[in-house]
Amino acid sequence: MPPKSHDIICAFRTTKTQASPSVKYRGIFLNDEALALTGFVNAKYTAGKYGPGFNANFYSTVFELLRLKANYLWPAQWNSIFNVDDARSQPPADEYGIVTGTSHTEPMMRATKEWNTFGQSLEMEPQ
Repeated sequence: MPPKSHDIICAFRTTKTQASPSVKYRGIFLNDEALALTGFVNAKYTAGKYGPGFNANFYSTVFELLRLKANYLWPAQWNSIFNVDDARSQPPADEYGIVTGTSHTEPMMRATKEWNTFGQSLEMEPQ
């Protein structure tokens, strides 16, 4: 929605200082299930080799938003592979001081899609 235009802007002449947050890790979980966020990402970002465009360009915007008061992100993992889709995604998180992690079905930053893409091709060594 376009912002309303005003002839003047008024502001109080005050200073507000906030204490440091009392919670060490503050962040968001990206609910990337289609059609919601995945639909937006497909419309705005170039698709990657393995799926939607959850790439460094997308994550740089998210990291910039998080740096305001947050420091933790559960990246999109539903139909993407954070550590594989774009190797440039983690360095900006480090630069912004954003810790990345995962929840429920993606232990140790390894997505279900990653296993479905690469896991089946791994062959066991004969014993």
